[in-house]
Amino acid sequence: MPSFSGRVHVGVALAALLALCVWALLFRTSAGFQTLAGWLLRLFRLDFTVFDDIRGERTATASAVLIVLGASLTAGVGSWIWSMQHDFKGLDTAEVFVKTVLAGGLLQTGIFFVWAYITYVVLARAFGSQVLFADLVRTMGLAFAPMALSLFVGVAPLAVPFGVFSLGFMLLTTTAAVEQTAGVSE
Repeated sequence: MPSFSGRVHVGVALAALLALCVWALLFRTSAGFQTLAGWLLRLFRLDFTVFDDIRGERTATASAVLIVLGASLTAGVGSWIWSMQHDFKGLDTAEVFVKTVLAGGLLQTGIFFVWAYITYVVLARAFGSQVLFADLVRTMGLAFAPMALSLFVGVAPLAVPFGVFSLGFMLLTTTAAVEQTAGVSE
């Protein structure tokens, strides 16, 4: 059986390959690398006018969905790296990888769509907003990008601060995305 260090190196290589494939797909979408990178940079600078741009860009839907998937998988990699640093009895590296990265990433992506749909229904029925579901998916998808910072949960002593920061930052940007898209900030 490989040592802990060997298991982590193999797992990190597999996770990096998976993340690279998702991010390569992301940047090959019709929105284009420069446009998408510009949107992400503006988001991380807290320039919330970026949501007006992505809302109007109908070809950015695939990019937004891939951002959610990529951020979810990246967060799963952070959790997996964290779990590999602790000596849990009977912990199988491959099983934990499948559960945290693959199953967890796909589940989190599915939950994102449920969240977006519930948000859409509340906006339409409670606030009378005329927002389209696809517009909401695009803006909330871009706003989900800070969840990728959960990768740094793998740094064991700082796991909780990184986890709380990435979740809080994602909630901040997603709230701003919903307000900007639906025009309910008044």
